[in-house]
Parts: sequence; C-alpha cells; structure tokens
Amino acid sequence: MAEGRFYLSVLALSTLGSVCVLFTVYWMWSWHGGFAWDGSTLTFNCHPVLMVAGMVVVYSAASLVYRLPQSWVGPKLPWKIAHASLHLLAFVLTVLGLEAVFRYHNNKHIANLYSLHSWLGITTVFFFACQWLLGFAVFLLPWASPWLRGLLKPVHVFFGASILALAMASVISGINEKLFFSLKNATRPYSSLPGEAVFANGTGMLVVAFGLLVLYVLQASSWKRPEVGITTEGQVRALVSTARLGAGWVYRSPGEAWALPGRLTQEHGGGPGSWNVGHWCQASPSLPSEQMQLPSLWGSWGLVHWERTGVIPFPRFLWLQEGKCGLTLPRGALGVKRGVVTSAFPA
Repeated sequence: MAEGRFYLSVLALSTLGSVCVLFTVYWMWSWHGGFAWDGSTLTFNCHPVLMVAGMVVVYSAASLVYRLPQSWVGPKLPWKIAHASLHLLAFVLTVLGLEAVFRYHNNKHIANLYSLHSWLGITTVFFFACQWLLGFAVFLLPWASPWLRGLLKPVHVFFGASILALAMASVISGINEKLFFSLKNATRPYSSLPGEAVFANGTGMLVVAFGLLVLYVLQASSWKRPEVGITTEGQVRALVSTARLGAGWVYRSPGEAWALPGRLTQEHGGGPGSWNVGHWCQASPSLPSEQMQLPSLWGSWGLVHWERTGVIPFPRFLWLQEGKCGLTLPRGALGVKRGVVTSAFPA
C-alpha cells in the first residue's frame, strides 16, 4: 500500500506542478501581453514563469528522486547524477528568471533588490547555489569520506526542504507584489478582487498546496531511501514490489520464501515460527509490527521472506550479504543466532 500511495502522490504532484506552471503562463499571457526578451515589460513576464518552473516545480522533482522505490536497489550513482542534473536544470531556469527581472529593471531604470520579495528571493537563490555546490563536491564526487558525508547529510537534507519553503514564500510574495503594482491604477482595485486578482491568488494557493505535498512526501519515513543498517517495514514492502534483484524471483504466498528457482537449496523449517536456510540463522521474534526495523544490506546476495503465523501475522524480511545475516530491533525483543550461508544464491 505504501508504494501505491507514493505513486498516487507522484501523479498528484506531476499534475499540480504542471498546473502551477501553466496557470502562471496563462496569467502573464492573458493579462500582461505575453513574453519577449528585449528588456520591455514582456521580458519581466518571463520572470514569474521561470521562477515557478525552476525554483518550485523542477526543484521539487529533483528533491523527490530518492523517494522512487526503484532508486533503493542497485548502484546509487545514477540516481545521484539524476538528482544533481535536475537541480542544475532548476538552477539554470532560476538564473534566467533573475536575468529577466534585472534586464527589465535596468532597461526601465528601476532599482533592483529593494523589496522584501527581492531580498527573500535572492537569499533563496544564494542558498540554492551553496546547496548545489555542496552536494556536487561532497556527495557526487568520490573524494569525500563516509564520515564527512554522514556529517553533512543532515545539513544537506535540512536546507533542501528549507530552500523549497523559501521558494514558496518568494513566489507568494512575488504574486502579491505584482498584483499591487499592476492593479494600483486599474479600473477595479485589488481590494475589489477583479478577475486577475482571483486567478493570481488561486495560482498562489496551488503553489502552496504543491509545496506542502512535496514536503510531506520528503518527510514521510516510509518513502525515504533506506539507510545502511535501518530499514522500515513500509520501505521493504515498497522495495519488494518494484525491485528486480535477479531473474526468477517469485513471491508465492504468505509464509513462503522468496527464492531463485534452482539455486536456493537446503531450505527447511528450523522449528516453529522460524526459517533455517542452510545454516543461516534462526529467529524468535515477539515484537509488535510497528516496532520492527531491519538492516538494509544492499549487495550481491538475496532476500528471504519469513513469517511466524499466529504471533506476527504478516511477513518479515531477513537480509543476507556476504554470507551473514541479522535483524536490528530497537528494544532487543528479537534474538538472532548468526550463522554462515552454506548455499549462496547470487541476485
């Protein structure tokens, strides 16, 4: 179910993000005459479109790359490249958006960076640039040590979400500022809610809804890429629904093993409530399901599915890698006897 909710959220986000960009384009086209790149008012119209597309929509897509269950299996480098590339695209669109407003202001001899909106926006872009450079240097290039990456990752994650929140605030303040300027000499003032005001306010609310949904997906623990040593039940369920760890993996029914047919041997019951694969391990759990945590040992080995009927009425997952296995529980309610796999089955 977790993966179903995730993909439903992805569909909703894709639709909502596209609507935000299209509504911004329609606003600039219908009420302000369209687009140009000659320093005129039409050049300014490119600014809100590029900022919504870059700093909000594409930025959010880049942030959600690691939430795709497909990214949880196999090499992480391709997903790092996708993450960095989408962020770079977002940054390029953002820089073009800044160029549009600066070009318009300079052509019309209007001061730059005097309003709260401009201060907030340029601060957001500055943090974004620092965030991308940090991510590229520390997480994409291979020189950084695991210790340094572990130290900086919480900072990287925090600023990733914070930049999106700042971008949303910048967009909302920008919409408000644009309406004040464009409607101050209009036939109907802003306070009377003419059609442009209603449409632009509605677009702003859609941007807020989009950003909040992205932040929710980013914070949902069951949709985060599993960390080494800790994997939640929801992550495992989402993973096994999409992972292709090797030809021939089959899920038969609760209580049966995941197996690579013809390669998994010496499988037999190790007593009530346990599986003994070769001389792998025996477990005796007595813990509620929501307290279960599992190690995510991503390597060249396989996965065994275990269930103890009557005590914990749904599957458990034991991971093995390089001939070893184990389970991690927060309250020590599970005893695991470590062993060695006598019949390995490469994934």
